Amino acid sequence: MTRSIEGPVATAQMMIRQPIERVFESLIEPSITSRFWFSKSSGPLSVGKRVRWDWEMYGLHTEVEVKALETNKRILLEWNQPEDPSVVEWTFEARGPDRTFVKVKNWGFAKGDLKRANHEAIASTGGFSFVLAAMNVFLEHGIEPNLIVDHDPDGLGITLGTVMYLASLNLKEHISKKNGEGKTALMLASEGGHDETVRVLTAAGANR
Repeated sequence: MTRSIEGPVATAQMMIRQPIERVFESLIEPSITSRFWFSKSSGPLSVGKRVRWDWEMYGLHTEVEVKALETNKRILLEWNQPEDPSVVEWTFEARGPDRTFVKVKNWGFAKGDLKRANHEAIASTGGFSFVLAAMNVFLEHGIEPNLIVDHDPDGLGITLGTVMYLASLNLKEHISKKNGEGKTALMLASEGGHDETVRVLTAAGANR
């Protein structure tokens, strides 16, 4: 199945020194993925299936629909349904028996709003770079890197780093469930981009 690419595209890539079967499985089976990315999933990925991914440390989740799977080659999915969906494609290339080159593309941001789409693509590039780095550490060394938690070590408060990372996941629907100042900052990170987020967080800090 081929999906057309429109607007800006977020990309990230990483060499992982593990067999391609192991690397591919790590994104199919939530018992593995939850060791380096989300904290919980409603089930493994399969074509036509919709699953829920949870980041319980933030009280957030997203709905994911699997559009295509080619074993050890490609995963195509759509997430952040239904309000603001975008497409994510993972591709896998064996570079020998114990090396796999992984690429991620994310597109379809903020249709009709190029400025916002550009902001979201930049944030998504950073987010997927985090994910691939965590994946590399876990699969190569068996260490749970906790990058999703450790980027905000001071109690997982609402910081600019937290806002931009969550915006890279395009979790707008569920970010709206946050309360008070956190809600306002997160919504603007997803809808208005980096500049508005800085302004709102600065104003919120001044009122504490």
